Amino acid sequence: MILTTVVAANDPTGSANPIHRDDGARALGLKGGLVGGTTLYGYLALAAIDLWGEEWLAHGGITARFRSPVYDGDELRLMLHDDAVADDRLVELVNAEGTPCATATISPPTTTTPVETPDADAVPSGLPLINYEVLRSLPGLVGISFTPGANGGATTTARPSFGWLSRDLVSPEAIAPASISIMYATFRAEGPRILTGLTTRQFRTVSGGEELSAHGKIIKAWRYKDRTYATNSVLVSTSTNLPVMHIENTTIWNL
Repeated sequence: MILTTVVAANDPTGSANPIHRDDGARALGLKGGLVGGTTLYGYLALAAIDLWGEEWLAHGGITARFRSPVYDGDELRLMLHDDAVADDRLVELVNAEGTPCATATISPPTTTTPVETPDADAVPSGLPLINYEVLRSLPGLVGISFTPGANGGATTTARPSFGWLSRDLVSPEAIAPASISIMYATFRAEGPRILTGLTTRQFRTVSGGEELSAHGKIIKAWRYKDRTYATNSVLVSTSTNLPVMHIENTTIWNL
């Protein structure tokens, strides 16, 4: 079933990843800058918001996989499949050629306990270069603070066919990039990276302009076909240490 159609938008402004810029992406043989994985994650999350509303923003979950390149201006169909495993549902973003570009399992609101993700023991004196040798030690990550939706209230990614959520609620794709920012706060990256998967679980809603913090660690690192992969585990909390979102982010760091 087609829920809606979205036109993909790529905004490389402020991104440290050159793969979102035309020149950086073309150096890898791509036709242009890639739309970010967290943007696609936000499109997939629309299906969960349609099914479960604002309660999903507070207590829902999603596991997304990014499978094919998406470029600025691509028209994507958001598909909800009828088959379900337990209460989870499968959704896909399919391009005009019929290729699934991103898939996700969306989970209904439920009460869960956040995963403990300890802070780094100390801030490094100099940012080490991201490579397999560094990542395989499963280091802690430097804690960061950030304020999503600080420039206004309309931060949910709703489409007219879905109805509008509360105007001051922050959309999940405004919080999930913390799992990337925390890597750049801890390490020095050379060259592009590709986000291959993103799993989140929410614990409460967030209003625009609310200060949040993130901390976590690398939980897995491996090599495959001369590429370096790593998964981090990050917990986002309020300024009073109330859990907001747990994120696991899997990225190819050395292409």
